[in-house]
Amino acid sequence: MTSTVRRVSAETRAKITEWEGVVLYAYDAANGRRVEAGGRVAGTLTIGVGHTGPDVRAGQTITRQQADDLLARDLAKCEAAVSDAVKVSLSDQQFGTLVSFAFNAGIG
Repeated sequence: MTSTVRRVSAETRAKITEWEGVVLYAYDAANGRRVEAGGRVAGTLTIGVGHTGPDVRAGQTITRQQADDLLARDLAKCEAAVSDAVKVSLSDQQFGTLVSFAFNAGIG
């Protein structure tokens, strides 16, 4: 039997997007500046809705749909981590709050 991973509500996803903002080019999270190919990065290279990782490259641009897809992938990891870690019943708002926290603080 396969268990279904709980997902955040559309409202929570919209709030995370609102709080994080949507940036369709690679930027340096330390100063908010766009980073062109070959540019120096002082903080963390970020794109979309707070997406970071080895797939983000200086000079990169993405579409809004790609930003939404990256957010869905990132949230899925956080949703799974919260679902695995929390063994009590949570309201949708409580679950969304913990997923949002994991999204920002990391799941490690």
